[in-house]
Amino acid sequence: MRFRENRILACFVALVVVLVTILASGGGRLGAQRAAAEELFYHGKNGSGQCIQSDINARLDAACNLITVAGRYMQSGDEKVAALEAATQALQSAQGISALYEANQALDEPTEALYQALNALSLSDRDESLVQKQYVNFTSRADSIRRDSYNESARQYNQERAGMPASLIASLTGNEPLQLFD
Repeated sequence: MRFRENRILACFVALVVVLVTILASGGGRLGAQRAAAEELFYHGKNGSGQCIQSDINARLDAACNLITVAGRYMQSGDEKVAALEAATQALQSAQGISALYEANQALDEPTEALYQALNALSLSDRDESLVQKQYVNFTSRADSIRRDSYNESARQYNQERAGMPASLIASLTGNEPLQLFD
């Protein structure tokens, strides 16, 4: 009887060790893949700085520059200026990829509205040129975000995470899906 109990206990211990090993190695691999994708988002390939985070910062700067120009021509409290100020503040306070995605998306409409309003005004040549440059920078950075390598890396991670047994391992180890920026 004692022999059987030990054998059952040994099988149970072996099963637990196998499950822990699978969770640790699979979870670690998924975690490393997720971290590599996040690194692309925040710092670019090999830390180059060509990344979505720098594109977001440039879009934020361009939007703030449009607000500055608008301050010279539009009344204080103008709704278009206020809307863009609120959107820039939301982007500045956003934490994490999902929040940055939402805040970045919310920046488009008020920036476009203020840009159109500024174009309808009689601006100085210097300010007209500045508005055009800022708007081009704002829109070109959106294109850069859509083409960034982060999106492909996040798609690969999400696809692998969705498979079996990776989805089970991911849910047990806290490896959540990544937000795409396209």
